Amino acid sequence: MDSNEILDVDIEHSGSSHEQVFLISANKFAILSFVSFGIYTIWWMYTTWKFYNEKDNMNIHPALRAIFSIFFIYSLMEKIQEHALHEDIKDSFSSGLLFVFYLILSFLGNLPDPFWLISLLIFLPVLPAFNLFNKILLKSSEINATERVGFDGPQWAVLIIGILWVVLVLLGLIASDEDMYY
Repeated sequence: MDSNEILDVDIEHSGSSHEQVFLISANKFAILSFVSFGIYTIWWMYTTWKFYNEKDNMNIHPALRAIFSIFFIYSLMEKIQEHALHEDIKDSFSSGLLFVFYLILSFLGNLPDPFWLISLLIFLPVLPAFNLFNKILLKSSEINATERVGFDGPQWAVLIIGILWVVLVLLGLIASDEDMYY
């Protein structure tokens, strides 16, 4: 079994011309994004841009598009919807509205303690694109995609480290609130 960085999934070569791809559910995506403080969302954008870069010979820099996602999230959502139409998937969403939601959540990270925590929900406006991209991969005739049951090793690492980090942040917020009264 090989690892495919493009889709952040494992690929099994079974002798057929189709790649076996294991996808994660929207719930797992939300959990991993939340506990990683949005880093998993950026990783998903990177892997998705990398997928389209290779598929469409776009000659772009997926890492830069992910890092500067605030400038490229709209075009990624549009690219996914365009691909869905090509695959005869009728699902759609408002890229503009989701972009505004993403922008607002991005800027909410600048709020004072503890209000900035709302920005941990940065994955919410990305979920419709994530779900549609999974549907595209599941329907694709070139990729044999199935949903992974459970977490794999790297996802467990993100989950454990992320949960510890969230707990530390919350303890820090509680401790700083107590210090205010002395």
